[in-house]
Amino acid sequence: MSCRVLKKALKKGLTASTANWICELAKSLGVDEDKLFKSILRLSKSGVWLEEEDWRQVASSIDLQRHIDAVVDYVLRRVASGVDPSQAVREIPDSVRRANKLLHIREVLSNFF
Repeated sequence: MSCRVLKKALKKGLTASTANWICELAKSLGVDEDKLFKSILRLSKSGVWLEEEDWRQVASSIDLQRHIDAVVDYVLRRVASGVDPSQAVREIPDSVRRANKLLHIREVLSNFF
């Protein structure tokens, strides 16, 4: 198996095993390796590390291929406000449901006006 982010990861100071883990995780989540790598780097610059089960939990409630940047932004905002990273991940499914309800309400109201 070829890991496309191996060279980039080594340049950024990650180990080869971490790069291979990112590639395997990206494949199992159905996310582009480069997108996942950039997201992990962005989180790690703020001192946040999500475990494999955290990524899987997020992927079960949201399409990471399309919304991984929004997930990273949400986790970083919540961690900055004092919440544990794993707690921020657990909040994502409820947050997605609330956002979908608000979108639906906005759509219904726009049909009236």
